[in-house]
Amino acid sequence: YKLQDWVASTLGQQHPVCTDAAHRFGLVHRLDRFTSGALVCATTYRGFYLAELQFTTRRVKKIYVALCHGKLAEQPRFIEAPLAGERQPDGSWKSWVDENGRTALSEVLQVLHLRS
Repeated sequence: YKLQDWVASTLGQQHPVCTDAAHRFGLVHRLDRFTSGALVCATTYRGFYLAELQFTTRRVKKIYVALCHGKLAEQPRFIEAPLAGERQPDGSWKSWVDENGRTALSEVLQVLHLRS
């Protein structure tokens, strides 16, 4: 049972884009495909194209929350580097720092410190 099958059977009756293979069943984006990443699924053709435009023009801001072992500095830390990447044979994406890559900026911020 594939994700697009679930989308088509669950949403397709009320949202035609969700049964349209030419429009990836309304699936616009999947964060971290090989983990439990979030999905962006359009329920209209207009929504599909508008969301595609936002991702294509890199106007989408992605925020991740992580649980870390140890202690981070309380002040924000910024990591900026040019990244390149390529699709792997298993379908995953591998990125690395490359002086000819696109600039990527990450902010690391401690939100909460849990004491043991």
